[in-house]
Amino acid sequence: MTRAAVLTLEFRSWWLSGTGGGRGRLLDAACHRDADGLPAMPMSQIKGTLRQTAERLAGAGRAGWTGGLVARLFGGPAEEDGRSVRGAVAFLGDARIPEKDRAGLAGNEARERRGMLYRRIAATAVDERGAAMDRTLRYVEAAAPVTLAGRLEWAEEEPPGDLDWAALLDAAAAATVAFGKMKADGYGAALARVAPAEEARAAPHAGVAPELRTARRVRLRLRQTRPAIFSARAATEGAHATAAAPTGSALLGWAAARYREFDDPFAAFHGGVRFGAAVPVGPDGEACAPMPKLFMAPKHERAGGIGEDRRIGATVRVGHPKPKNNGDDPVQYAEIGKAPFVARTGYAVNPARGQRLRTATTDGRAAEGQLFGYQHLAAENRREFVAALEREGDSVSDNDWARLIGAFAGRTLRLGRARGTSYGGEYECMAEPGAEAPETVPRGAKRLRVLAMSDLALADEYGTPCVEPDRGMLGLPPARFVGADSALSLRRWAPWNAKLQARDVERQVIEAGSVLTFELDKELDEELPARAAIGLWREAGLGQIWIAPPFLAGESGAAPEFEPPGEAQSTEGRAEAGDGSRSALAEWCEAQLRQLRQEERDRD
Repeated sequence: MTRAAVLTLEFRSWWLSGTGGGRGRLLDAACHRDADGLPAMPMSQIKGTLRQTAERLAGAGRAGWTGGLVARLFGGPAEEDGRSVRGAVAFLGDARIPEKDRAGLAGNEARERRGMLYRRIAATAVDERGAAMDRTLRYVEAAAPVTLAGRLEWAEEEPPGDLDWAALLDAAAAATVAFGKMKADGYGAALARVAPAEEARAAPHAGVAPELRTARRVRLRLRQTRPAIFSARAATEGAHATAAAPTGSALLGWAAARYREFDDPFAAFHGGVRFGAAVPVGPDGEACAPMPKLFMAPKHERAGGIGEDRRIGATVRVGHPKPKNNGDDPVQYAEIGKAPFVARTGYAVNPARGQRLRTATTDGRAAEGQLFGYQHLAAENRREFVAALEREGDSVSDNDWARLIGAFAGRTLRLGRARGTSYGGEYECMAEPGAEAPETVPRGAKRLRVLAMSDLALADEYGTPCVEPDRGMLGLPPARFVGADSALSLRRWAPWNAKLQARDVERQVIEAGSVLTFELDKELDEELPARAAIGLWREAGLGQIWIAPPFLAGESGAAPEFEPPGEAQSTEGRAEAGDGSRSALAEWCEAQLRQLRQEERDRD
């Protein structure tokens, strides 16, 4: 019984694999790259090409293919009610250069060698006389003939039984002569094959380290290796925009897909464990917090907002400074801008995002009216995120807690929307005992600013969702809400339930980064825990708050009080050192580079 297979493409000519992106006047179509900057092909493109071949084989009654098998393996309308159904085979991520061929091609020092894998090619349309037509010159980027490998998995809960789906796909691959774009122009000639792979079995929960089994809080380190999409809005608004980091509901869904392995799934996934939303690791090596919406900057300085991983300038203030009466041109302040996260040391962190275009194809041509675009979290810099699993109470048994940790520790997680195709994210996950959040609010505090570390779904005394903050909802002593020194924003959100194949109830929540300020009736006479979980849907990462974070402690209109940067530095954006060896492909690139340099010297 085959549960996984490997698809291999051996290109025999230059090939193109784009995602709708270009580089302005330099390139009309750019080649798709993986996280290491090497050419790759989205498995969704390969899926579409193989489906067209399978449909032709089914029409001719060849290689065991039928129309029903095409619909079952690739997806399509069901026979009963016409609703679309998910394909039984998942084409995961990208087809990439195998690991044995990647040595010597990763890292900044190999950038020039990697450049030899690409070629800029110009083409133009010609008229009936064979002359170039006006306004038809186009530049595309093609990739050198290499070998790519991608992974296929059986996605249905029921095993395939006697169906040899890998052999069927191998027959379709053997009958396909070219892959990628512009196949009719001679690009993408390849030999393709599909072979069964060893099934990746889950590590038994008994193998979870003892220090993790006894910890009530486990920190997950997620290193992104492929682009990912996490729904940032409800189904009716901004459906193709992505959240800035993996969500708690995505982590919950990853574990919940294994609910059959648990003794008491209800306790594990409905309140017994809190799956915290992930946040990026900043350049200082520390976990970030959502950018407080109370951070303000002069409008004339914030054009476009703060870019990726930059220090916050000295002009940023906490709240709206009072206007000056002695100037003819008073400074106007507005919310700081685009960066969604901030580090304790004052770095504004904005995980890189990209955009792609997708379309259905018919006989290798884009289908009319089926082009759409989406935004994704980019993976080029292998950004690292951290999230927390927290055991609440004793409703979850020790065995189920160990099973939960085993679902993450040392695994490659596939998270986000459409994770069965090329824009489903992948994260290398490591687990470590989590600190018990030792921060406390010191005695003597009179005004408290509360930072929403995740979206907040507040509930009133009757358990009804509401968006009006009250000190009792946040677990604070008697106090009044100070709206003038607060900054709130709301959003609507409807998570996808993969088990039900439908969206969950739409929720209106206070957005992460909102700041709620309270004036206490009297000064604190005892220390107060700085971290807390409140409200509804805490199991999916909502309701995380940080009371009185240090960088919000200053007076209104004062500069944030950030910690001085330490010596710890993030590994984000750095290539692993490796042993310095090179693969045959890297040596070929080096030879091409030497030849290019020699030609340049000869011309000089």
